[in-house]
Amino acid sequence: MKTVKALETFLIKQKEQELQNYTSIALTSVEHMYPRDKSNDNKVKGVVADIVENMLYNGDDGYFFIYDTNGNSVVHPKQPNRVGKSWWDLRDDNGEMIIQVLIRNAQKGGDFYRYNWSKPSEGQPSEKMGYSTMIERWDWMIGTGVYLDDVYKQLNETQNEINRHINRTKKIILVVALSSIFFIFIFGFAVNLSHKRKAEEKINELSQRVIDVQEEENRHISRELHDGIIQILVSIKYSLEATRLSAS
Repeated sequence: MKTVKALETFLIKQKEQELQNYTSIALTSVEHMYPRDKSNDNKVKGVVADIVENMLYNGDDGYFFIYDTNGNSVVHPKQPNRVGKSWWDLRDDNGEMIIQVLIRNAQKGGDFYRYNWSKPSEGQPSEKMGYSTMIERWDWMIGTGVYLDDVYKQLNETQNEINRHINRTKKIILVVALSSIFFIFIFGFAVNLSHKRKAEEKINELSQRVIDVQEEENRHISRELHDGIIQILVSIKYSLEATRLSAS
């Protein structure tokens, strides 16, 4: 997902800037100790090595290491057994020469390198992003690094939070959609019911009109029959009376 990828890029850039800042602080802390007379360099080297060895940050996992350009370990506060030995041929799990890469990066002005290394706080190998540069005075490579499991943990938490948000949004959309369908159904049912009621009212009204017309017609016929019969009876009466009078 683009959001998580953008966050990963941001966090890595942030870690890179931190490493450069830490290294700059370390170099600034020892540069003033360089003697003008190089005859005292060996003594100063020991003092500088002691200072760098004690420059710790981020608990047990933030430290500096120093190697000379032949791959000999000069300072390693978390693995002191490495000091005084050559690690020129040390390879990572992918077969890359770790110390050689760090030295090459330092010699070209400083660069970053990812490799697996034992994490002091856990005692287990973990992906590490190292930064190395040179102490030109003595051809020393000084480096430091951060373990990226914290970055990946933060990315996983962010991804999980995004997934939870997406799932919540999907549920809300589903509820809204179902509610909309329900209300549309209720509205349609109400409209149909209203139309049906109006239709029934019109049918009842029309039926009543038909009944009224029929009743009116019946009344009219009754009147016609009543009036006609009476007139006929009256005519017959007058005719009988006229006949009787003629006979007399």
